[in-house]
Amino acid sequence: MGRTSRKRRRRKRLNFVKLNENTDESLTHLKSWLLSENCTSIRYLIPKHFSLSGRGLKTLKRIESDEILLQLPLRMLLTTDVLSQSHIKTLFLYTTDKFSPQCMLAIFLVYETHLGIESKWYLYLKTLPQSFTNPDFCSNKEKAMLPNFISRPLYQTHKLQEDFSLLMKIIKHMDVDRSHCPHCNVYLQKIVTFAKYKWAYYVVNTRAVYVDAKVCKENTFNIKQPNNLALAPFLDLFNHDVNAAVKVSIVTDNYQNQFYQIVTLKPFDKETQVFINYGAHDSLKLYIEYGFFIPCNPLDEIQFNIFDIKRCFDISRNKLDFIIFNGFHKNMSFTHDGLNYNATMALFILSTKLEKDRWKLKIYGETFDTEERSIINKLGISVLNLKRTKYMCALNNMKNVKSKSLSFSIAINLIEEYINILDAAFNYMEKLKNVILY
Repeated sequence: MGRTSRKRRRRKRLNFVKLNENTDESLTHLKSWLLSENCTSIRYLIPKHFSLSGRGLKTLKRIESDEILLQLPLRMLLTTDVLSQSHIKTLFLYTTDKFSPQCMLAIFLVYETHLGIESKWYLYLKTLPQSFTNPDFCSNKEKAMLPNFISRPLYQTHKLQEDFSLLMKIIKHMDVDRSHCPHCNVYLQKIVTFAKYKWAYYVVNTRAVYVDAKVCKENTFNIKQPNNLALAPFLDLFNHDVNAAVKVSIVTDNYQNQFYQIVTLKPFDKETQVFINYGAHDSLKLYIEYGFFIPCNPLDEIQFNIFDIKRCFDISRNKLDFIIFNGFHKNMSFTHDGLNYNATMALFILSTKLEKDRWKLKIYGETFDTEERSIINKLGISVLNLKRTKYMCALNNMKNVKSKSLSFSIAINLIEEYINILDAAFNYMEKLKNVILY
């Protein structure tokens, strides 16, 4: 009788009135559920599909600066504490192996999704995207064609296969009682497949927020620290804008209820999309972590290194040692406005005919004369042309691929964006060179 009663209540809970005919039904259900769970701050926000940013949130009223955007009860956050209340916790209880919070939350999502409507989190799970556009979702053939600046951080960041193999090893050695799902008696090895795990991993990767480790009190598991990740229903509907500014905190009301709170530091007009800021991320970071990028991102820079310089001209050991000792070789890059500081200093050292005892005086105490700036610019343009040629070669090869994945198409757009930045840098440096010559 108890199960029948729960099912009856669940059917009633799903019978919500649609708030907007253009809004996905699952998002409407999620909002109604959260409103019933004391998340009243979202009552003026409605999910909507925007032509440029996709799924997002529109405000039905003007939002002022320092106004609350979201106040989500802490009990509605999905953390490792929540995992400890699920049967899937058995995967992590009897092992000395350490797993990251991201891996553990991914496994939790796989298992709870398997439970379907029986999961407490069903209404949230139904709103999660089924596909992603991170570079890891390019085909193997496409991945092989990605330029190093994309593929290098991709393979350094994610160890999906290693974690999954370790999880399968644990499942294989579990006793019979724990290795089956009590909900349907299906073997866990059939529930936790690699495809499902990869999907869930990227749900966490693209949607988790950082919280104070004190919020995640769970100490039953052998977790890789810091244990500071949480999934926040509805919060993941806010899209990123580099110009948005928010303040995030944990607050307590007069009844000792705790909330995860986001306050906007900038206003939003009525009937407009509401944004938050994911952090100071350049386009490469946004693509790797979230599967998108922002054209004309002011944080974008095209980095180059000593090896790029060596391909253009010789570097003496003495000058190279000085550059490395002073850290000028780190983060050398081109921006829309030409060379950044470290690149300028490194190229000055490489091009100067001054004695070594004058280098620091020149760098820290004097300005470069017109001839020095002209030479620095000339060397910079040589490196820039090298980078541009490499990007154009990669771009042309990638464009020839037929039946491209969406992930791969975004990578093509990102390379085109990088070429635009190099062109802007070239134009700036050419203009500066002409001014110097004049």
